Amino acid sequence: MELFVMLVLLFVALFVWQFLATRNALAITRVLRQSLFEVTATDPATLLVVAGVLVLVALIAGLAPMRRAMRIDPMTALRSE
Repeated sequence: MELFVMLVLLFVALFVWQFLATRNALAITRVLRQSLFEVTATDPATLLVVAGVLVLVALIAGLAPMRRAMRIDPMTALRSE
């Protein structure tokens, strides 16, 4: 039951974060409208590509800490605390 509750909370947090990020992105496009060349400020393809690149960068940034954490024995880590 605890795992289910944690997953639901994670899903809700991600949904709220995505909503706020999308809202902010659309608000910023009003400011950047003059800088864009041959692209509308709310072009869905551009927004999806940028979001995808950001997700890819976040995944790559998390690889090194994840691999380091996988090499440590859990019991050794718990004993050191």
